[in-house]
Amino acid sequence: MHLSLLFTLPLAAATTAVAQTVPPEHHHDEPVALENVIVTATPYARSQVDLTQPTNVLAGQALWQSQATSLGDLLAGELGVSSTYFGPGSGRPIIRGLSGDRIRVLDNGTGTLDASVISPDHAVAIDPLLIERVEVVRGPASLLYGGAAVGGVINVITHRIHPDPVDAPLQGRLEGRYGSVNDERSGGLILEGGQGPLAWHFDAFHRRAGDLRIPGYAESARRRAQEDDHDHEDDHDDDHHDDDDHHDDHDEIHGRVPNTGLTTKGGAFGVSYLGDRGYLGLSHSRLDSFYGLPPGLHVHHEEEHEDHDHDDHHDDHEEEHHDEEVNIDLRQHRFDLQGEWRAETALVRALRVKLSHSDYRHAELEDDEIGTLYKNRGYEGRWELLHEPVGGFTGALGVQAGRQRFDAVGAEAFVPPSTTRNLALFLFEEATFDRLVWQLGARAERQSVRVDDGSRRSRRDHTASLSTGFVWTPDETWTLAAALAHTQRAPNAQELYADGPHLGTGA
Repeated sequence: MHLSLLFTLPLAAATTAVAQTVPPEHHHDEPVALENVIVTATPYARSQVDLTQPTNVLAGQALWQSQATSLGDLLAGELGVSSTYFGPGSGRPIIRGLSGDRIRVLDNGTGTLDASVISPDHAVAIDPLLIERVEVVRGPASLLYGGAAVGGVINVITHRIHPDPVDAPLQGRLEGRYGSVNDERSGGLILEGGQGPLAWHFDAFHRRAGDLRIPGYAESARRRAQEDDHDHEDDHDDDHHDDDDHHDDHDEIHGRVPNTGLTTKGGAFGVSYLGDRGYLGLSHSRLDSFYGLPPGLHVHHEEEHEDHDHDDHHDDHEEEHHDEEVNIDLRQHRFDLQGEWRAETALVRALRVKLSHSDYRHAELEDDEIGTLYKNRGYEGRWELLHEPVGGFTGALGVQAGRQRFDAVGAEAFVPPSTTRNLALFLFEEATFDRLVWQLGARAERQSVRVDDGSRRSRRDHTASLSTGFVWTPDETWTLAAALAHTQRAPNAQELYADGPHLGTGA
């Protein structure tokens, strides 16, 4: 049984509803208007029915009711979305079977700049507790966000930088949760306000949970049978083990999944200057997360020891069944700068900029000792120039650039240190012909990967992507959309230079 309790207390002013549906009183022969939710899959805000690509938006009460300890578990109930699972602290979204570096996870429009694409047991550096909404764009969305978005885009919005004036000098929200399945206790606070041209935002949260309770054994019947056979072989050589010890070992992992607890805390502060023709805002956020991985991940394959003699094989087999307690200690500092200048000229409508800088690291602790240390420092920037209608077309030109320096040191450092640079140009245009809306996009991108281990290995890739589609609305009750896209993605440093399989996942 899983019992989850939630209380939300508005501190000053109640939040405004994101969408509005039609009143419940209507006739059966009248069309029912679905929620008209604005998404950010295009440079211009559009409703879901005006987009050629399928989208999902999770916000408001639906978001509160779907809360989970990871971003993947939060979205696992959405259409076409599932989650990886290496414990409740490390779920990463999967869209239509595509995961890893084929899904682009964004934090307010820019990349998360973490290490979650390296392995599914690495968490996304976003806690879903105090986020405002999540937008999922399925399909080839790489035209705006890069080749890594070939499977889709997940954009998490937090409103830490306000693009619009705040309604009151002080308002906020207090939220608390309890979950019986793992004794989860979490709470968060949001305070924000504004006066004159200034607006500010503050949030803080803390989450603590224990091991997951389950109605049975944590290990499968096959795994338990293998361990029984192994224990019987040990008893044949060592008579000081008895059968009761085996039952006690199995009882220790019955009714719960060991080493699945987590502790996460963080916060952010942002301030914005709001003018008549735009805004400029800066925010700083920090995330600290300590979570465990279920036992059985860090194992060696028996086929690696086939050429050993019987005694060596027995020792390796004994090591294979020894499950170390592996925990991940994750920390990230992140700075974000966002702004918009509304030119309102005959040609230029607005200029937008988003810059993010991240200092990320996480240590994999094996029995309280650091086994592997991962570091990722980098930045990502986007500049978009929105133009007025030209020949019936409205759209935007954009530039995206980024740099990431990745290092891994320790027992599982199967990826050499590397520096990755990206530079892309993209275009999005839209034209309206009566009841037909036609959309066109293009993107050209250059990526360079350099290995920083003295080997002078490097690679440079150039990719190009094209997309076109239309939305036809014959009347108020029907909408038909179709899209055709050709997308390319350059391989990342792990796919190019990984030295064998990852010891944690065996992949």
